[in-house]
Amino acid sequence: MSMLRIVMPVIVAFCVAFPLSSLGEEQLPSISAQVTECSGCLSSPSGSVTIQYSWAEGTYRVIGTAPTGAKVRSVYLSGAPTGQGITINRINLSHGGWTDAVFLAYTDGRVWFPTATLPSTAPWAGQSVDGVWRATPTVLAVTPNFKLEMELVITWYVPDSGSDGGTSDGGTSDGGTSDGGVPSRPNGGSDFNGDGRADLFLYYSETGNTEIRYGSSGDGALSFSPASQVAWGTGLELVPGDYNGDKRSDLFVYEAGTGHVEIRYGNASSGALTLSSASQDTWNTGHQLVPGDYNGDGKTDLFLYNPMTGGAEIRYGSSSGGALTFSAASQVSWSTGLKFTPGDYNGDGKTDLFLLNPATGANEIRFGNSSGGALSFAPATQSGGSSGPILGFKLVPGDYNGDGKTDLFVYRADTGSAHLAYSNGQTLSSSPASLSAWNTGLQLVPGDYNGDGKTDLFVYNLASGSSEIRYGNSSGGALTFSAASQASWVTGLKLVPGDYNGDGKTDLFLYNTVTGGSEIRYGNSSGGALTFSAASQASWVTGLKLLSGFGPLYWGKAMGAELLARGPDFNGDGTTDTAVFTAANAWLANLSTGSGFVARNWSGGAAGSWGGIPLTGDFNGDGLTDSAIFTATNAWLVNLSTGTGFVAQDWSSGAAGSWGEIPLTGDFNGDGLTDTAVFTAANAWLVNLSTGSGFVALNWSSGAAGSWGEIPLTGDFNGDGKTDTAVFTAANTWLVNLSTGTGFVAQNWSSGAAGSWGEIPLTGDFNGDGKTDTAVFTAANTWLVNLSTGTGFVARNWSSGAAGSWGEIPLTGDFNGDGKTDTAVFTAANTWLVNLSTGTGFVAQNWSGGAAGSWGEIPLNAPQHLIHSYVIKGQWYP
Repeated sequence: MSMLRIVMPVIVAFCVAFPLSSLGEEQLPSISAQVTECSGCLSSPSGSVTIQYSWAEGTYRVIGTAPTGAKVRSVYLSGAPTGQGITINRINLSHGGWTDAVFLAYTDGRVWFPTATLPSTAPWAGQSVDGVWRATPTVLAVTPNFKLEMELVITWYVPDSGSDGGTSDGGTSDGGTSDGGVPSRPNGGSDFNGDGRADLFLYYSETGNTEIRYGSSGDGALSFSPASQVAWGTGLELVPGDYNGDKRSDLFVYEAGTGHVEIRYGNASSGALTLSSASQDTWNTGHQLVPGDYNGDGKTDLFLYNPMTGGAEIRYGSSSGGALTFSAASQVSWSTGLKFTPGDYNGDGKTDLFLLNPATGANEIRFGNSSGGALSFAPATQSGGSSGPILGFKLVPGDYNGDGKTDLFVYRADTGSAHLAYSNGQTLSSSPASLSAWNTGLQLVPGDYNGDGKTDLFVYNLASGSSEIRYGNSSGGALTFSAASQASWVTGLKLVPGDYNGDGKTDLFLYNTVTGGSEIRYGNSSGGALTFSAASQASWVTGLKLLSGFGPLYWGKAMGAELLARGPDFNGDGTTDTAVFTAANAWLANLSTGSGFVARNWSGGAAGSWGGIPLTGDFNGDGLTDSAIFTATNAWLVNLSTGTGFVAQDWSSGAAGSWGEIPLTGDFNGDGLTDTAVFTAANAWLVNLSTGSGFVALNWSSGAAGSWGEIPLTGDFNGDGKTDTAVFTAANTWLVNLSTGTGFVAQNWSSGAAGSWGEIPLTGDFNGDGKTDTAVFTAANTWLVNLSTGTGFVARNWSSGAAGSWGEIPLTGDFNGDGKTDTAVFTAANTWLVNLSTGTGFVAQNWSGGAAGSWGEIPLNAPQHLIHSYVIKGQWYP
């Protein structure tokens, strides 16, 4: 494929005579920046090219790349031209037969030049990017030692790439990766029919029902397609990309529990995706899948990583429309517990991987290459490893300065500290000028919301609903604050970015998990707030999973019932932590590194006295797990997490519950805030819905099953985003109360489920399919797992290879952050034995080194019914 090649730097030799001073206008020599074609270069479907002109030296430098056929979207200057010993009147730009001013000085002292927020489109829009870009200054005065420099930015798009505005990815927010150089990108969205507009894939995990709502021109609603409605399996992992390189998005389908895989290919019909039977295969379970174009051939590939073994390989995309291509040469063995951030860090059009070991802080970049083998090792990129664990970080890739290379926005969810690490094409360097203090618990959604070719960040406060946009800029410093973009929205929204109207700017699809209400806020070039569209508002069912483009889990944390299924995450880094509440009224937190624990004392400022019942949950919805105490005086004392400690509040007013009743936690209405509930001796379910600053009591007993003496549990058993309750009975039955958001509906899920009275029931999403399963730990030291189908349970024995002895305290959580719930036991020897889930079984590890906790203290990951038994009766086991 013939592609544009941008040459850098280029020296233009010229010799010219001009007066040392002038009362009239004089022209400086033109500088002609030549962009030529090259073969074998690949780039993203949109982006920007920067030309730096220097008249004192007679040189230019072009930064960035664009493919053959790329068209100009807009032209602007990154700032006013800078000079010394010179008075400028105007600077003309010529390209493709057109000439126009890009800088004008008026007699009254005013100047004009196109800016990033108000770029110039005429006469350049739609022209080819390649060719000569000739800049000619006209000056009023000049001295022998003058200096004059100007930086021109050209944003572009490829018309047939599914991104006619280039868009929505700031030259992409992932450096042109994670999409095979095609329209399935994190902020441009998936384009299943190849019409240049993002589409939204709807997946109802409870039933497996799917459909596609197709993007449309204008600022209205997405287009409904009855032909796209198809029933798939439940509990699927879906990874979008262009696996056959036909410029339409496809879906890679992975069943985490069984390893079954297949590809559903996009087509131009605007109907359902096309199943490829040739792509169906069975892989190992437990893989993490990271899509990207690792060999730069325009097709999406999949990087496979086993977090427990460290095994890694790449399956390459193929134009056959069948299965991905196996590459033995790509198979390597890496460290376990790594975190990956894809991007094009050197700007060569191939996906690279930023690797971080949270346990040690070591990091490096492995670069993509065209060999079709393994990623390239680059020792120069290695750093860290001596500072100890790296906790609480979120890494958001994007091209924030618009130079065609991926940078990293680094945000600590626990402290709010933020800064940018810019790429120079070889390594990442932190920018001191970008260091700033933000609020904690923010959700960050990258995109090119104003269409200027640089990545911006949409910032949403999960707890308060406040939102704003921080815009990218070419300075290499901090993102640009926009007061005009600030808005107050409702809490608990799910945000799905995409260029839904195909205008070259990222939009946001908003979905209210509680009500099902939805709408689109459209991007605009003003640099202010997104545009409200009443015509886009619709009422959908609740419980949907929405997909348009690939976004790693750490870009937007799961909320509500999904967060609770993973277990407490006190610092908001996506891995489950443990904690103990002690007889000295201390809260000792063990923060997970993904392969072990690091102990912290979070007692300062926290409420709670020994004898109360401790609980955990994200009560204010900021993405950080809080703790709480239900006391013998019927008070609810909430300790809100700051990411590095707790701040105590009394949420007792208006809340139900009496001492002796069994307190529980869950997101019962699916709004992203953890609620509490009590199961009473009168067989009542009293729910305290969180407002983010307190509780509102409701009685949800009508229609719900459960009798006092049975064991109450919580979980999202049907995967609809709302927490349900259940009871395990002395008759060995599992009665499930599915939440409607305003009450419970009872069902009997006993058929096919394991468990006997006297064993210890637990809950978690053990196979990572988005539905809560149950398990029992038995006196024979076995782990029996009941996998949820959404309508019942299927029993499995996962005892082989798992640790734990009867009498020890069983726990649950996603300790390595791979999306599957693990189990653990806390022992009388004060050890933490963790059983990491593979999706089909457990693998035991000892995580005791560095962890706090003594026998007799209360581990907060224990089932709530066990904690209640210990506090009330003084014994852990019934």
